[in-house]
Amino acid sequence: MIYIQAPFSLPQTTMKLPSPLFDDGDALDHLLQMKRAMNGVRRSYVKTNGERLLTYDFVLTRGKGLELQAFIDAYYGVECGMYNWRDEHWKFKFMDPTPKFVYTTLGETTTVSLTLRGKQLG
Repeated sequence: MIYIQAPFSLPQTTMKLPSPLFDDGDALDHLLQMKRAMNGVRRSYVKTNGERLLTYDFVLTRGKGLELQAFIDAYYGVECGMYNWRDEHWKFKFMDPTPKFVYTTLGETTTVSLTLRGKQLG
């Protein structure tokens, strides 16, 4: 289970989501620069800021999908808190203001992919 709270400083809203599908992603957010020295040697420099990009894919019911869409509309650009199924605490922001919600043919379930950028706390 994932619990999302917003805003981070003083939570006013909490949302409970099911655990994501198995292909969740966790990657460093970094900047790679390639430079050439005066003698022709190539050097690469990696600058990290300590933030990570998290990608989660969910299968939700129609009601929960609409609730998530309203949550993102209300708190896009605001720092939020998250507790995930690994018992990790994250401080993050939503990366995509309009994630793509794909509904099934009967409209009972929806699939959505969320991209978050944040730091793991303690």
